[in-house]
Amino acid sequence: MEAIFCLVVGLFFAASIYLMLSSHLVRILLGVSIFGNAVNLLIFTAGRLAGPAPPVLDAADSHTPVHSAEALLSGEAAQTAASAATAAGDAHGAATSAAASLDTIAPAAHSGQTADSLASAAGAAVDALGNTANPLPQALILTAIVISFSIFAFLLVLTFRAYQAMETDNVDDMRVAEGEPVRPPLGY
Repeated sequence: MEAIFCLVVGLFFAASIYLMLSSHLVRILLGVSIFGNAVNLLIFTAGRLAGPAPPVLDAADSHTPVHSAEALLSGEAAQTAASAATAAGDAHGAATSAAASLDTIAPAAHSGQTADSLASAAGAAVDALGNTANPLPQALILTAIVISFSIFAFLLVLTFRAYQAMETDNVDDMRVAEGEPVRPPLGY
């Protein structure tokens, strides 16, 4: 599936560069628009194509938090869970692992099975976070869509005003507005 998306991204880039090299403003405008879509698809493909994954944890994968203060603040168990979570360094952040570890280990701290509970909590957190979608490419694409739309709207208005002023969309014919080039004197 990723190979197909890579080919589509390559085709989008090739088509957009071809259109941007044209001498007509409408083709240049379409090339810029396709170029933005190619970049968005490239970010999407680089983000991960893992199928329909939920963006957040569902109720079956999440841990139910412990709400009693004495269970959450069990001294050495909380420090062990926090240090193990920061050492784990998973892709979604140590804070999420620390919270998941604390929620799972706090009731077990009283029974003396701290290390086993910590290992199972860390494994459960990694498993639960592995089933979620990565939100970073989605956020980048959403931001890129907004920026590319604003650039497209600006270029559309600029192209329309240039067409109204010069009655052409050919860049070569628009050189009339520049006047004749001033040449330096040839002799002294």
